[in-house]
Amino acid sequence: MRKLLFVLMIGAAEMLNAQTWVQKASCPAEGRYWAAATGNSTHGYAGTGILSFEQFTSQQQDVYEYDPLTDSWTALPPYPGGVREGMAAFSIGERIFFGFGTPFIQGSNLLYEYLPGTGQWEQRASCPMATSHQKGFVIGDHFYIGPMDLGGEFYRYTASTDSWSMIAAFPGIYRNQQMVFSAGGMGYLGGGGSGFGTTEEWYRYDPVADSWEPSGSLFPNSDQSSATTINGIGYVYNVGGNGNDVYRYSAALDSWEWHGSYGDIRTPNGCFFTIGDKGYHVFGQETQGAQNVSVSKLWEFTPGSSTAVAEASAQSVVDLRYAGDGSVWLKGRAPLTHADVLDIVDAQGRLLYSRSFAVGAVVDVQLRSAALGAGLRVATLRGSGWSVKVVLE
Repeated sequence: MRKLLFVLMIGAAEMLNAQTWVQKASCPAEGRYWAAATGNSTHGYAGTGILSFEQFTSQQQDVYEYDPLTDSWTALPPYPGGVREGMAAFSIGERIFFGFGTPFIQGSNLLYEYLPGTGQWEQRASCPMATSHQKGFVIGDHFYIGPMDLGGEFYRYTASTDSWSMIAAFPGIYRNQQMVFSAGGMGYLGGGGSGFGTTEEWYRYDPVADSWEPSGSLFPNSDQSSATTINGIGYVYNVGGNGNDVYRYSAALDSWEWHGSYGDIRTPNGCFFTIGDKGYHVFGQETQGAQNVSVSKLWEFTPGSSTAVAEASAQSVVDLRYAGDGSVWLKGRAPLTHADVLDIVDAQGRLLYSRSFAVGAVVDVQLRSAALGAGLRVATLRGSGWSVKVVLE
């Protein structure tokens, strides 16, 4: 099967130092998916979920604490709200919260905090609206979750006052099982499943202005992927399009950078979370033969780094999109302000394709390995100062 990978580069070539995945001790729990996980600076917390789609009442309430220093797990008191799948887990500072989810069909509005000092759970204020299979992001002292309904209702939990309030309605289509993270004081929400299938819309929330606006899209998306924030940067483990890749979000460019492949075989419906300055992925499903098997594996993710010199804002020039046939489209976001030429070359600099664009034209080019061959290809719009590196396999 052909696989297409791209990294957006602005001006100077971008060098990605290798990220690493290392398998750690598996959680001492039955394999599951639609679980919940979060972490603070020292420990991770994971649990609940459902064991099997065939066992539609196999929801769980067990929760475990992970210590990365000793690579060991400890069983905690079970979640006091009962068995759950599709919960939301989040951390505000060092504080750990689990809430929402469903025992079967009907959502919950309960919220509990786990207190490591006492080893006990304490109930916190319930959200005004119940939900399940929704994910939220944290900005400062606040946790945001939604959309709760077709009207886009979105709620904010303030940890210091243990209270809930409604924020500006989410403007996109209703979805659940979305990807969420925060970066640069903003919240990001995208992907997920709607009544019309999966969606590739992404939105950015500004808590100061209490407003939403469209954000750079990631293609293809799914309702089985997961995201987390590491060192203030958003990362997505994207399984859309049968993928198994990690992408990093650039807030400055409002675009996504491919950041390598996941350390194990494709594992949708798992939990991607953060402890300190590293990411972790636990639970999910693997395809073994003709079956989807729930797992309890834990993998540790250490991000690489990148450096780039920005010469132009790519977000005003081009999007990269996967097409259903496996090709990649270069889609202009605005008409060109001057005549320009698009060149596509191979790794040795040999020209494979060239096309002129007049003033006012919009870039709209499809890249296929059948026409351009397999391997590294670099597309450059000469006058606008951007280039796109595409690997065709």
